[in-house]
Amino acid sequence: MANITKLSYNVPIAKYIRKAVRDGVQVKDILATVNKKYQNAPRNNAMLYKLYGGDIAEARAEISQRIGNVVIEQAINGHFPSQELFLRSKAGWSPKETQQL
Repeated sequence: MANITKLSYNVPIAKYIRKAVRDGVQVKDILATVNKKYQNAPRNNAMLYKLYGGDIAEARAEISQRIGNVVIEQAINGHFPSQELFLRSKAGWSPKETQQL
């Protein structure tokens, strides 16, 4: 009978995943790297998300927040492209709808 080791949450893997997500690395590449670097790493996306989905989500939220803060600050300070991006993404504005009025 094969010896099956149950995977569990691993702090060094979680730290790597958080950093990689913040650096913009795709999940498929993160999975490949943790499989090379760590012996008891998830072997598929389902297990990766089961064990580290919270870390992935939090890292994505952190980077979105940081970028969003910059865009909003620039928009407030009069940067037109940032104002337009904010209005399109958060206020439902589009120049096409405005021109038709």
